[in-house]
Amino acid sequence: MKKTITILEDDADIMDICTLFFEFEGFDVIGYGTVTDFSRNILPTHLFLLDVRLPDGNGIEVCRTLKEDSRFGRIPVIIMSAHIHPLTKSDKYGADCFIQKPFDLDYMLEQVGLLTR
Repeated sequence: MKKTITILEDDADIMDICTLFFEFEGFDVIGYGTVTDFSRNILPTHLFLLDVRLPDGNGIEVCRTLKEDSRFGRIPVIIMSAHIHPLTKSDKYGADCFIQKPFDLDYMLEQVGLLTR
């Protein structure tokens, strides 16, 4: 059974790169460009990949909401951002991992693999 990654990212180029990359690596990918669409359509997944700065919200707040929800709280969350200092600890935000943009796809795949075992 394929694992699913749900991505919340408003930059179409980054969304396309991540989608193509993860699909090539054997994952199913569900993508959303806004918090509104994400919140309306959220389904169980194997991992959430959240951008921080979004046109109608904040990925950190989305992460906190997910972690407080009994349906999604145990699902790993990776936060990615170019706007947070890379030494900032992801546990401060409730995420399981933080990835600095621009990111290395191999490193991201490694983290996704660790979190979806």
